[in-house]
Amino acid sequence: MIQIRSDYAGGNIKVVSLDETVRLEQEIRDSAYWWFYWNFCTRCDEEREIVFEFTNGEVVGPWGPAYSLDGVHWAWLGAQSVISAKSFINRFAADRHEVYFAFSLPYQLQHFERFYDRIKERSTIRRDTLCLTEKGTEVPLLIVGNENAPEHLFFCSRHHACESTVNYVLEGLLAYFIEDHLASGLLDHYCIHYVPFVDIDGVENGDQGKGRAPHDHNRDYIERPNRAIRASAEQAVAGIGR
Repeated sequence: MIQIRSDYAGGNIKVVSLDETVRLEQEIRDSAYWWFYWNFCTRCDEEREIVFEFTNGEVVGPWGPAYSLDGVHWAWLGAQSVISAKSFINRFAADRHEVYFAFSLPYQLQHFERFYDRIKERSTIRRDTLCLTEKGTEVPLLIVGNENAPEHLFFCSRHHACESTVNYVLEGLLAYFIEDHLASGLLDHYCIHYVPFVDIDGVENGDQGKGRAPHDHNRDYIERPNRAIRASAEQAVAGIGR
């Protein structure tokens, strides 16, 4: 028996049919045009191979899907799993009934919290709330370094909810700065302001985010400036030299 679900943070899938080949398509939701993101969990109670075929465009990359056995730790399934840009295959083991698959390596709020737990005891770290979303969700803001430093850097990600891999890059960058500070004192001279999820509700809902109607957050700096990020930047600049 095969079951497909997406009732978890970041989940996104529409089941077309559950036959010998499982046919699926990504949920576009409130994006104004086609986009590629999908993320689902499959339960299979027997050892067998299953072919997954997507019916709405080419949405399987050259390394196949990202996969996870617990929904937290992810890796690439591998090029050997790719049948085409629209399909992949996976063999389910007898002792592994549930496997998660996604277009790319997901990064949810739980991943940020795990990262924060690793660094929160450092004296150079302070956590704040940038603002609340229209749904009342707190948007985390991480401040790393000397808040009165002469130089301030701002990193913001997930304006498009589905573009997750940048968070892993920024984790690595911040970890490097924090560790390097012990030797060089780098963070005495720089303060880093990090907003991991501009569209945090979309990230947790599993939305595409690209071309979101009525407003795409990646246009926050063109059509109407993001007031919360702008206010945070202006406050930091005003404090330089105090």
